[in-house]
Amino acid sequence: MGGYSSEVYSETDATDTVWVLTCAAMVFFMQCGYALLECGSVREKNSTSILIKNLFNICIGSLGFWLVGYAFAFGTQGAFIGFDKELFAGNGFE
Repeated sequence: MGGYSSEVYSETDATDTVWVLTCAAMVFFMQCGYALLECGSVREKNSTSILIKNLFNICIGSLGFWLVGYAFAFGTQGAFIGFDKELFAGNGFE
């Protein structure tokens, strides 16, 4: 039937998910604040390029978190950062 999983997630997994979503929302609001600050600091003709720069900043940051950031954040603790090969986005590629 549907694509529902019967796996039950732990309370820690739920807390981690809510925390990551909350932090992501704060980062998005920070980017809006930076855009307003930077647009107020430049001439009107340059405000479009500032907004495009902030959009690219979010896109590249999201892509970087998808590629390696999730494994660093939620992998088993190594010497400095988390590291699990199966949590990286390139897992399974040969």
